[in-house]
Amino acid sequence: MIVCKFGGTSVQDAEAMTRLAHIIRARRDKQPVVVASAMGKTTNQLLEAAQTAATGKRQEALDLLTKIKEKHFKEAQKMGIASQRIGSPKSSTHISKRCATSSKGWQLCAN
Repeated sequence: MIVCKFGGTSVQDAEAMTRLAHIIRARRDKQPVVVASAMGKTTNQLLEAAQTAATGKRQEALDLLTKIKEKHFKEAQKMGIASQRIGSPKSSTHISKRCATSSKGWQLCAN
């Protein structure tokens, strides 16, 4: 077993994450455990949003978070990963078996 930790510029966009997938795939025989932290510049953007919220600028902070979310969805789509907001069972569309759900109810699924 090996631990592979990636973050920052090594996971900054779809192209970088695709390179990492090849790196990990080449080490499957070693049973890699993959740890991924924030995409490039995301930590700083989250800190900026938190500081903005702390000064009482709620809408501005929410706008910053929306930009972060949109960036992540855009990169996920480039990799062929669909995203959807979880709704009621009646309103949800079909969800792939390979999905991850965030604590806020967002779900990323491999096609």
